[in-house]
Amino acid sequence: SQAIEYLEKAEEMSPQNVEANYYLGLSYDKIREKEKARECLSRVIELAPQSGFAQEAEKKLKKLNK
Repeated sequence: SQAIEYLEKAEEMSPQNVEANYYLGLSYDKIREKEKARECLSRVIELAPQSGFAQEAEKKLKKLNK
């Protein structure tokens, strides 16, 4: 999808971008790319463990791993 293309470009330009990784993970989940979703969401937790994005990423990862 166009959103995924945009987010992939944003992540390539700035791999440390927590927000881009978070939304990319959610987007991959929606199209059932579970492994890519896990990678992006895990990266969010690595980059900013104390952030709200990390808290939400942890919740989403728990659902993905069920």
